[in-house]
Amino acid sequence: MSNELNYDAAPSLTLYACRTQLNGNVLLSDGLSDEVWGTSGHDADDYDIPVPEKPVGVSGHYVGDFDALGNVAAGLYRVAVYKQAGGSPADSDKVIARGQIRWSAAGEITDVEQALEVDTIAEPAAGAPPASPTMVQILNYIYRLFRNKKATDAGPPAKLTVYKDDGSTPMFEASLSDDGTIFTKGEFEAP
Repeated sequence: MSNELNYDAAPSLTLYACRTQLNGNVLLSDGLSDEVWGTSGHDADDYDIPVPEKPVGVSGHYVGDFDALGNVAAGLYRVAVYKQAGGSPADSDKVIARGQIRWSAAGEITDVEQALEVDTIAEPAAGAPPASPTMVQILNYIYRLFRNKKATDAGPPAKLTVYKDDGSTPMFEASLSDDGTIFTKGEFEAP
């Protein structure tokens, strides 16, 4: 991935970013390791990654790659953008922006990707599926209908019951009828 770092400021500045772990350790420029700032005599010039203006000198739009070398491990990182005052990055340069980035080791993870690939959804309480559900509720009920144990009984009235993950607690159920011509499954309701 590229261009994950974006910042708008006055044109013709020299900007760079530094990446830190949540514990405060800063990543070296190559992204291969992190350390306490200043270890082994290191300074901003050892930690910086470029955030150049594109196009140069006119736009005031600065864009940089979080991990151009492909060395940063997956995780949540803090990013600070600095305004370079001299000929090279220095510890005295001022921070002009801060943010966070969730990194997959191959690119930025967006909130949607986080929800789809990482987050889990608890099983809903027993009861009728809502008439105006959220997308999470829709997916959750479809998943439970597909995955969980289901049973039908002869009644009367006949019904289809979908059970919770434990296989014994009814989650929701629907009435069933067959008049010899038309089979009908009613709306799912509370058990």
